[in-house]
Order: sequence, then structure tokens, then C-alpha cells
Amino acid sequence: MKVFVYGSLKRGHQHHAELAGAAFVGAAQTLDPAWLFQVDDYPALVYPSAEPGWLATPDASAGPGAIEGEVFEVGELLLAALDRFEDAPELYQRRGIAVVLGEGQTLLTDTYVMRPEQIEVFSQLGRATRLARRSW
Repeated sequence: MKVFVYGSLKRGHQHHAELAGAAFVGAAQTLDPAWLFQVDDYPALVYPSAEPGWLATPDASAGPGAIEGEVFEVGELLLAALDRFEDAPELYQRRGIAVVLGEGQTLLTDTYVMRPEQIEVFSQLGRATRLARRSW
């Protein structure tokens, strides 16, 4: 199973040790546009809601874009451990997405996202900030 990571699980970051035993596939970015939020001290990948005007902004450059990250090959046991680490499905939800590797190859992977309604609640509590940058 391939997993796209975009935050603290990336190489050189705080929680990369959680991926011990995983094989690095390559640097990648999301095919479909998304937002990167900071929730407390962690990143959250959020795909736009179908609801009109959700997180709308008059500045088109602040819209969703390709999020940068890394792809790893993981086994079933490590995937289950990652689900626990990410508190899935309560906090983050694991879902399938398409990513593009640096060489242009498209891969189907799993990643961990937050639902728009979760980010809305964290934002109202002052715990979430949408980031202008596309990498953590």
C-alpha cells in the first residue's frame, strides 16, 4: 500500500520514526487541489467542500492548490499503526487520492485528511489556520 505524507511524518520531521520499515517511493504532490491547515502544532490536508462559498476568498491565489509531500510503501501492520497514530477515523480520515511524482508519474495512494466541517470547528475555536504555503 502506498501512503502520501505531507507533514510531521516526512523524512527529517518530528514523527518520521512512525514510518520505520517503510520504503521511500519519492517526492510527490496532490493531483487535486487542496488546502493545508495548521491545527495546533500539526498539519491538516483539507479538500474543498462541495458547499458553495466554503472558505471562499476573493484572492484567487489563496485558493486550493497542489500540496507537497512524500510517498512511502507500507505493509498492512504499519498501515494499521498509522491509523492509530493519526487517530483515524475520529480525527483524521484515511482516503484514497491521486498524487504526481516528480517524474510526472501519477499514483493512487492513501493519505490522512480532515473533513471541512472539522476544520470549521477548529477555526471557530482559534485552533486552525489556513496556510498560504503548499508544504509543511
